[in-house]
Amino acid sequence: SLFEMQAMWYELSYGMSQLKLGNYAKALTKLYSVEKHFEDISEDQFDFHTWCLRKTTLRAYVDMLKYQENLRGHRFFLKAASEIIKVFVTLYDKPKREEAAGAGNGEADLSKLTAKERRAIKKR
Repeated sequence: SLFEMQAMWYELSYGMSQLKLGNYAKALTKLYSVEKHFEDISEDQFDFHTWCLRKTTLRAYVDMLKYQENLRGHRFFLKAASEIIKVFVTLYDKPKREEAAGAGNGEADLSKLTAKERRAIKKR
């Protein structure tokens, strides 16, 4: 699968397209999978610590430490993280926008709901 192959470019593009369509759940799933790949890369380095110390390959160890410092600065990670933040800010602000827009037309909002949902709202 593309997740196992760590095709971050695809997951980022798919997440962005779902974001444009307004499918926040699918977008967050794909964007979080990009973050998961970077987490996996970071966890894989722990085995390399012991191997380098055992084989005394200090040059490779220093190069790996430099790579580890810059890992979260990769453009795919930065793009995915910024889009995740935008989604959460949008979701946080969305109820406020709906309340402001629906303040004058409460009946129009109820007409879009099912009968069961309308009864539940009227009971409140």
